[in-house]
Amino acid sequence: GTPIPIINDIYIARISNSNQVIINKPNLNINIRPDAIVFSPDRKKFAFNYSVSEKAGIFTMGIDGTNISQLTNFGVYPQWSTDGKWILFLDLLTDGQKWNYTVNALNVESLETYTCPEIMEYFTYAEWIPNSYRILYIVGDPSSSNKFYECDVSNKTGKFIDANGENLLNDHSVSPDGQKIVYSVFMRKQEGTSQTFKVADFTADKIINSKPFLEDGGGSGELPRVDYPSATWSPDSQFFAVDVSNSGEISQSDITIYDIKGNLIKQLTNTPEWSEATRIWSASGKYIVAISSPSKVGGALEQVVAINVKDGTEIVLARESDPDVSFFVVK
Repeated sequence: GTPIPIINDIYIARISNSNQVIINKPNLNINIRPDAIVFSPDRKKFAFNYSVSEKAGIFTMGIDGTNISQLTNFGVYPQWSTDGKWILFLDLLTDGQKWNYTVNALNVESLETYTCPEIMEYFTYAEWIPNSYRILYIVGDPSSSNKFYECDVSNKTGKFIDANGENLLNDHSVSPDGQKIVYSVFMRKQEGTSQTFKVADFTADKIINSKPFLEDGGGSGELPRVDYPSATWSPDSQFFAVDVSNSGEISQSDITIYDIKGNLIKQLTNTPEWSEATRIWSASGKYIVAISSPSKVGGALEQVVAINVKDGTEIVLARESDPDVSFFVVK
């Protein structure tokens, strides 16, 4: 199969008030999967999963590449809680026929691990509900029926969240204030199946006031690139950004911004020669960081750009110098 990419170098970019890009390159002496490394909330260390003797485990290291510590001997896809005291991670369960995951939380100080009661079937994404010790993920098969499940790590309890009986897909993102959620649902239509993206109020027991804001329309091409999560929220929880793929022979996507009511605010990028993806909103809310890839095979090389949300101007943070090298933006 396709070999799993590894990180050989990490670069930390900061944009100054004069729009100057300042780059710091830690001394990294370990190879890491790029989809499994995350900044701590205080930006002093990374968490990542790393395989030792073909057995994955959760590790941390300083942002300068030093002080590598192994926290577990199992688990993948770590995520920090808002205060940095817990790390959420998944662990694979398989009988050779079915791929399921347990959802776990690790106390960074005591190294206590708690496993949530419900197994996650068919999915590979869970998230912390901001400013809490509660984890949100989906339980069940989307082709029949499934539900959101909320695992409370601090009280070691869990409960199902009513999503109006919809068939949920592996896309959800809770706003930083914990009041809103963007998610996607699977629908069957006369002309085939479709995927609809919705924004709704996220309450203690139920998803309410759900509003569709984007649908594939049975193949019209207006479908966000499926990323996990598909929406990235602004720091003030008032807006979210998604990639919208354009139909046609050439795969191409642009970034669009919606408000909390699902209204289209703007198409931030309009670049037929480039596809923007992997959105990360800066803490100031001024920039969205994206990977910009050429739409045509054999075109220019990938680049990482910071896009000004107000006027759409771009600052190039890094460009590829080798076609065999790929960029991954770390949250």
